[in-house]
Amino acid sequence: MKKEFFAAALLIALSAGSAANLRFLRAFTRDMTAGINDAYTYAQIGQWDSAAEAAEKAEEMWVSASGYTRILIRHTESDGVSEAFCDFLGAICAKDPPAALQSGLILKQRLSALYDMERPTLGSIL
Repeated sequence: MKKEFFAAALLIALSAGSAANLRFLRAFTRDMTAGINDAYTYAQIGQWDSAAEAAEKAEEMWVSASGYTRILIRHTESDGVSEAFCDFLGAICAKDPPAALQSGLILKQRLSALYDMERPTLGSIL
């Protein structure tokens, strides 16, 4: 009976940890996506300094969470996001609106994929 109780407690703890991770990841990616959207909006109207500031703020959020991302996110995925941030910042610094749009869309897709991969599905449970 003690084994079953311990197994149930462990299952509850793992489920709670997974839920907390998803909640954090959803807010984390949402906040970075908002920064990317702000940067692109500034870029569209030619406010390149504000665009760079918003993009750098979003990237700083990513960099500051490197302990979390390097432990809980697959390295290929976290590296992909880091590369996409570099591309986006490069397009902003080059003052290239089409490249900023394209690289911003890729970056937002990669951030969205982080959450989608962690979200439990029937296939991942069974």
